[in-house]
Amino acid sequence: MMNNYRNASIVCFIGKNSLINYKQMDDGVLYQNRINSTISSHLIVDFSYRQISSKTKTCLIIQNNKKISHDNLESFFEDVYTLDLVKFRNLERKEFRDKDNKNQEVLISESFSLPYKDEFFDLVVYNGLELLEKKQIESFFYEIKRVLRQTGCFCVTAENKSILKKFDKNFNKNNRKFYSNSYNEYMKIFKRAGFKVKGNWIIGSLEKPYFIGNTDNEVGFKWLLSNFNEFFSQNPRSKNLISLINNFGFIFGKKLFEIVSPYFLFYCHKESLPNEFEILVERKTKFKNFIQQVRYNKIVFILLDENGRPRKRLLCKRDRVSLEKEVVVSESLPKPDTFKHDLVLVDWADGKTANFTNVRELELVLKWLLDFQCLTRNDIFEKQLVDDEINVIKDKLQKNNFLKTNKFEKWLLDYGKLFDGDVVKTTGVHGDFSPHNILIDMEQLKVNVIDWETYYSDGSPFYDIAKIIYHVLTPNSSVEEFRKNIKNMKGMKTIKIIDKLLSDNFQKKINLITVLRYYFLKDLACNNNVGKKYFSMLIDELSEID
Repeated sequence: MMNNYRNASIVCFIGKNSLINYKQMDDGVLYQNRINSTISSHLIVDFSYRQISSKTKTCLIIQNNKKISHDNLESFFEDVYTLDLVKFRNLERKEFRDKDNKNQEVLISESFSLPYKDEFFDLVVYNGLELLEKKQIESFFYEIKRVLRQTGCFCVTAENKSILKKFDKNFNKNNRKFYSNSYNEYMKIFKRAGFKVKGNWIIGSLEKPYFIGNTDNEVGFKWLLSNFNEFFSQNPRSKNLISLINNFGFIFGKKLFEIVSPYFLFYCHKESLPNEFEILVERKTKFKNFIQQVRYNKIVFILLDENGRPRKRLLCKRDRVSLEKEVVVSESLPKPDTFKHDLVLVDWADGKTANFTNVRELELVLKWLLDFQCLTRNDIFEKQLVDDEINVIKDKLQKNNFLKTNKFEKWLLDYGKLFDGDVVKTTGVHGDFSPHNILIDMEQLKVNVIDWETYYSDGSPFYDIAKIIYHVLTPNSSVEEFRKNIKNMKGMKTIKIIDKLLSDNFQKKINLITVLRYYFLKDLACNNNVGKKYFSMLIDELSEID
């Protein structure tokens, strides 16, 4: 049994559609209240992906007073439970007694314990370990171990509060009273609870992890650090970390991850450590060394040879892991159905992430795209095809009622006029022609385009072009930045480059605002993965332009 939790609140999501709210007072009384709620999946799956198999059916998600929204957890687990640990102060019993809540019932508990039977869960995920008292957390871990099945996994993420924090000017010294400050201390706590533990480092944050790797494998971590600038040079928050790596990397060597990794990920098991996913990767790809890269719509494993050089990328849909799954090898220009498969192996592409605010890089990327469109050019984009595309966009916009402006019908007609004169043909469309999918080798003046999951072979050439214009005007995804840049478009060197190259390619003047409006309207209508509110705000800004 666990010690009493004082001034603590537990919120438990039971199943897929209901919520049980447990409120515990100092005298050990638990109040239960059912309300509707929903659950999120991306972070849960990204952190625990290597531990999710066909045998993983029941999952417990532990959060710390964080709102989460559902997307597709039911595709991974038959039953999902969520436990939200919430601290609160000075809560009076009468707050409950005075409320007329017919759905409320009182449970008595002499001491705190999880309301689940023994060996109930296949997976328990605790994202962002925050309980401060050492006795509390150790008791809590014993309780987790009780409800975990013999073959289950306790997946925990935790902040690195040790040496790295000395370089953070905003670090609160009181945080050093936390029960654990370092990787080794975390490991000791898990081992004292009787878990078999496998440690991982995380580069990024607990809300947005970028890279995850095994702490026992130095090859991937060393490669990432040596190429850190290529991945994070445009991220202002990474400057301190880059400086730390440059100044101290050669000193600390093997243990560098304990210092520079902002967060850690631990896979804790009751029995032996399973390595099913590692077996899958090695058997299917012949590579032993890899690091996990978390992408917007998938999980990627960068596969490295024995010398630490990246050779392949294994693209994985967020799905259950199975040793029987087929790994499909992609061609340089993939077929549209290639990425329907769950596991796709592609060649590694060298280069740094494209910077569309750099005139030389922008020109190189746009020339590559226009050459690609020339190679994949098909038939004339006939008026009927244009009208069909416009009607689909218009119908979906009208149904969903996203926009304040009523000008979008005229904007779509303006887009249709771009095809007048039988000059424009259908082409191959990448579908996500954004900087993160474009790698540039400036020494060889070479462009490598990756991640072709959204590729289709017969579409409008203006869609990929519009993505370039958008990222030139909004490199930091700010509405204010967009507003400022569209008012000063004519004076921007990058816009002048785009204007000239498109005019030469299509043999006529292309209205960039028209192209941009088409892109926003199409994504708002047809792309479920974009921020609807954000795009609506950008469209409102465009409505101010004649």
